[in-house]
Amino acid sequence: MTAVLIIEDNPDVRMSAQIVLQSHGLQCIEAEHPELAKSLLSKHDISLVLLDMNFTHDTTSGKEGLQFLTWMRHNNFTLPVIIITAWARIELAVEAMQLGACDLIEKPWDNKRLINTVKRYLPSKLQIASSDSEYIYASTAMKNILQRAKKVAKTDANVLILGESGSGKSLLAHFLHTHSARSAP
Repeated sequence: MTAVLIIEDNPDVRMSAQIVLQSHGLQCIEAEHPELAKSLLSKHDISLVLLDMNFTHDTTSGKEGLQFLTWMRHNNFTLPVIIITAWARIELAVEAMQLGACDLIEKPWDNKRLINTVKRYLPSKLQIASSDSEYIYASTAMKNILQRAKKVAKTDANVLILGESGSGKSLLAHFLHTHSARSAP
């Protein structure tokens, strides 16, 4: 199962992120401070990090988050990192990206944006793994979609696939075609 490390000092914010991510089939590991996160990174199979930028009371500089990103870079951690902050500034975002962060989400976040952003950077998102069109997925929901698609592919029904950009519509269309009678030469 895919694990997301949530590094956030506010327990309510950690819990909110965990609820959203777990409802989409993602395992979450929590750290209330970057120092704890450092040990968790070496003990667990982490696929993505959600990183708050401020951990000291009354700090809004983002310095602590930037220090953690620097530590990750120096220790050769190449995981996708999404920074989450209530104090978003262009300068902070640019510096975080230069240190390896891949995206920024402002708090309070929109749950749909959070899950879409996380899924965009997960290495286990739906993808074609080889030339024989083997699909890799982590969620039960995706397993159910592919099972239904196999059933529909055997029929002559027209299929309309809707979804946001990057959600895998073309992959699903390819899957349907591959499993249909129309794919035979």
